[in-house]
Amino acid sequence: MEQKDTGVSPARSKALVKRNAPRIPASGRPGSNDLPFNAFLVWLDPCGNSERSHAVRLALAISPDSRFREFLARLDSPRYQRQSLATIAAAGCGLTFGEFRAFWHNAQLERAIDFATCAAPAVMEAQASAARGTEVECGRCDGLGWVAAPEGVPPEFVRGYLGCLPGHSEARRSCPRCKGSGRFRQPADPHAVDRILEIAGLIGKNRPAVQIVQNFSGASHASAVPELSSMTIDVSAEVVDKS
Repeated sequence: MEQKDTGVSPARSKALVKRNAPRIPASGRPGSNDLPFNAFLVWLDPCGNSERSHAVRLALAISPDSRFREFLARLDSPRYQRQSLATIAAAGCGLTFGEFRAFWHNAQLERAIDFATCAAPAVMEAQASAARGTEVECGRCDGLGWVAAPEGVPPEFVRGYLGCLPGHSEARRSCPRCKGSGRFRQPADPHAVDRILEIAGLIGKNRPAVQIVQNFSGASHASAVPELSSMTIDVSAEVVDKS
């Protein structure tokens, strides 16, 4: 079939078709009217300089979902600067409000696990230190190593007698608690002892060893040691009547 010559070049014809094509108004684009979605993205502030903004960009960059990586790429493109964040996410990347909330929830969980992993060595070090007991300043002598000697008692009857300081008339004696060192070793935390032994696999339900279970009214292993030492066990032979 013979085509009529309209006198319009093909390039001009394409431009006219593109200009006369119906356009979707900005208010009709996906995400443009989703105020909660846009408010959530504004709160995340992926273009800002806050700590949260950096965390959001990092989570977007390492996301296994290419749509979130595309969303991050479009944030830096001048082409999308006039669009709302919700429009970029929904219309440009096909992301929904629910998907973005789930993405940020999972990112925060991963971040919390990372913080816990990094802090674990320091936590275990503190736990082990509490299990060993820590050396602190003696509260009896305030770290001086000496206390006032009792008045009216002859020096030969005062244990650890030190005499008087130059220019002072008050007699002194070695601190009976720290023995003159000014430091005192604080007893170990019995619960920390139990925890360290359990982590090391020396105690616990999964320990493959014969165990004797004794109830000490909630006392831990460390605090029950004095009570164990005072126990007596009758091991005398029992006569069995086989008749």
